[in-house]
Amino acid sequence: MSRFEALRKIQSGELADNNGLRTKPRFVTTMVTCGAGTVVDISAGGLCVESKRSPGEPSDQVHSLTVQSPWGTCQLDVQIVWTKKIGRRRFETGLAFVDPNQAKNLLRICWDPIDGPSKAA
Repeated sequence: MSRFEALRKIQSGELADNNGLRTKPRFVTTMVTCGAGTVVDISAGGLCVESKRSPGEPSDQVHSLTVQSPWGTCQLDVQIVWTKKIGRRRFETGLAFVDPNQAKNLLRICWDPIDGPSKAA
């Protein structure tokens, strides 16, 4: 899926789903970090972050997160949806956007202008 097709689907709401299960395309990222750790992948609904410490339990609490890449920085409001221990002092965390329109800004800074995203998952 191209960047423009992904943006079109995000804007049109085609990727919206009632149950929140993984029906949205995910884009694996490289060189994208945030205060919580390294961004593994992004989708229209949220992002997955790998970290060295447990981020806490899923809740309705809204967290402010700054995501950085070589192509820019953006501020996101997210909620913890799930956490999983993947190794000794290694955790993966699923974060959902409070405002789905924030996915557009995140996709813009995670897109390598030469190579595009690493791959769609």
